[in-house]
Amino acid sequence: MRKSRVQIRLHRGFTLVELLVGLTITAVVMAALISFSAAIGTASQSAAEEEQVSAMLNAATSTLTATTRRAVLAGAYHEGSLDNSAAQPAAIVLWRADQNFDGIIQRSELELLGHDPATRKVFRYSPGNLKVDDEISLELFHNPSLIADCKARFNRQPVISRVAGMRLRVHSRPESRPVLEVTLKLRASQRERIRTVTRMLGGPPGSVSGGGK
Repeated sequence: MRKSRVQIRLHRGFTLVELLVGLTITAVVMAALISFSAAIGTASQSAAEEEQVSAMLNAATSTLTATTRRAVLAGAYHEGSLDNSAAQPAAIVLWRADQNFDGIIQRSELELLGHDPATRKVFRYSPGNLKVDDEISLELFHNPSLIADCKARFNRQPVISRVAGMRLRVHSRPESRPVLEVTLKLRASQRERIRTVTRMLGGPPGSVSGGGK
């Protein structure tokens, strides 16, 4: 009789309490593993996004540097803003080179950089093949109406993407070269980064003459 009772106890299954405890422990371990995996995935995604934004900033800096390297003078411009609160998006007319070394601004020597908030891109407007290459007076060169004229007549090409905001400033001092300051706010996924590129324009003071009308 005693032997029978011992055998019954040895073959007894888990009690309800033991099963609940086991399930609870398993659930805690699984939750910890899921949280750990999610944390690793988030960190990996964050690092990838950071690397992507850094690469975009470096590319944008190189593009701006190449575009403004030979620029002689800055003309009419809209300052724009980083949060797109300005009445006009950032845009600037550049005398990109005095190609015939006559000290006179010609339309074929102009270039426009402009931000389009709708597409979040910076475009470069270049003259292409103009039928009439007229001279541009200094008064017109600094007149904001020239911005709209360049946008209407020049060819447009995107040069920088994912630009959430753009701000332009030109610093001019007597007897010194003008300095162009371009600030970009780039956005990739949920990350935003701001970078300012400063370029001293190439034309020496007093080298520019007024053109025609």
